[in-house]
Amino acid sequence: KRLLYKKPDAATPLAEAYEGKHDILKNQLSFVNAGMSFKTYADADDFAACYPFAAYQFSLVQKVFESIRKAGATGLHLAQGERSTLDAFQSAAKQIAAEEVGVLVPFYRIYPAVEGFLDTAVKRTIDQASDNHALEPFDTTVLKVLFLIRYIDEVPGSVDNLLTLCVDEIDTDKLALRKTIEAALARLEGETLIARNGDLYFFLTNEERDIGREIKKVPVPSGAEARE
Repeated sequence: KRLLYKKPDAATPLAEAYEGKHDILKNQLSFVNAGMSFKTYADADDFAACYPFAAYQFSLVQKVFESIRKAGATGLHLAQGERSTLDAFQSAAKQIAAEEVGVLVPFYRIYPAVEGFLDTAVKRTIDQASDNHALEPFDTTVLKVLFLIRYIDEVPGSVDNLLTLCVDEIDTDKLALRKTIEAALARLEGETLIARNGDLYFFLTNEERDIGREIKKVPVPSGAEARE
């Protein structure tokens, strides 16, 4: 019986992928100024049990479903509790099923599981961004991430946190990814799809986007803004 029910060791490829990477993964998947503590990998067995997901995602995905339901951003019935969570993780896992060991599921892979339930106006905003010639393909990805955390106060939309949410492999080059995200944010802000407040970025609802466009149309005399 001991042999039959012995706890299996972490699969060899996963154990090898994790070896010597604990500190790297902790840095790759950490949040700045978060309003709650998010789980990190405890050891190789924990990494194997979670893989290909980051440990923080299990609690954050649940908060996404809860927050958008409370905010009324879903047009159709969004299943509560475990079913929605399982659907999201299954969908995300399928998207990277053919990838090599070492990839991780970035948080934007959760979006397709939410998309079918979204209010038409919200979905249209993101769909239209994909067809906007002023934007690049990755810009829409950043927009999806900002929507997913739009109503989660515990995860501020800073560049550092967006970096963590977009990490897609163990050895992600965070410097290169930071530059890509910053460029995407600048383009999205230029198209009034997001707003910036200090070092935080926010997905704009339809009403907020309309207000933003109206503000941009207001003529400001030369030097007046600088003097203010």
